[in-house]
Amino acid sequence: MKYAFQAETKLYLILDYVNGGDMFGHLQLVKRFNVDQVRLYAAEMVLAFEHLHTLNIVYRDLKPENVLVCFDGHLKLTDFGLIKENMSSDSTTSSFCGTPEYLAPEVIVGDKKNPSRYGKDVDWWALGILMFEMLVGRPPFYADDVQRMYDMIMHTPLDEALGKVSSSIPIPQELRSVLHAFLTKDPKQRLGYGPDDAKPIKQHAFFAPINWDALARREIPSPYKPKVKDAMDTSNFDRQFTSEPVMQTHVDASKLTSDDQAQFQGFTFQNESALGGP
Repeated sequence: MKYAFQAETKLYLILDYVNGGDMFGHLQLVKRFNVDQVRLYAAEMVLAFEHLHTLNIVYRDLKPENVLVCFDGHLKLTDFGLIKENMSSDSTTSSFCGTPEYLAPEVIVGDKKNPSRYGKDVDWWALGILMFEMLVGRPPFYADDVQRMYDMIMHTPLDEALGKVSSSIPIPQELRSVLHAFLTKDPKQRLGYGPDDAKPIKQHAFFAPINWDALARREIPSPYKPKVKDAMDTSNFDRQFTSEPVMQTHVDASKLTSDDQAQFQGFTFQNESALGGP
């Protein structure tokens, strides 16, 4: 977020402009990504989750639709509607939420009377699912029937899913290894479990080519760039929206009481990184 401010009847949030589309759309076009692209995108998600987990935030809704592609081919994570705050490395929560294909086994195992407890490790499971989908074009544990899919997530070995595609898609041993490490059904045995979080992930052999400091500075060029002219190109947006005149929508006089208005005290925000911008 760049800025947040308020008027008498409205709140405004000024966010990054990301014009390259989402990963879901790109994956539909090309069917699957090559190993180098999977590695770079997964590494960027590792940095995103590492940052969130440092802030004691669990994301809980990773999927291609929530990953935006910038004009230079790098990624941004969006849609924080299902995050859980105040989640330290040993904290757990029990809300049943997320997208079915990406739910970790420990989210599914409980029921309404005895909900299961889970921690930030669900994000690393979801990253393993996303990596498989980027490589193959579909999640490893998928069925049209949701209950059948939950059963597969709980009980189907990853090797069974890998075996169905290994003859048509070459999977390097390091990639196979990291998929197994992320998609371990026991969260305590999963790569990224515990207070070290992303540290052992960064040290995994699959990510050996990644210079993590350079990646954080966006100095590693992406092997894939969306078809946009520049950072302000609007061609990925429907003309129904881009052709509309820019105007304020009418709002009737505010019915908020002074006590209600007080809830927005301090809403104004200016990101330091935006100070030198246009």
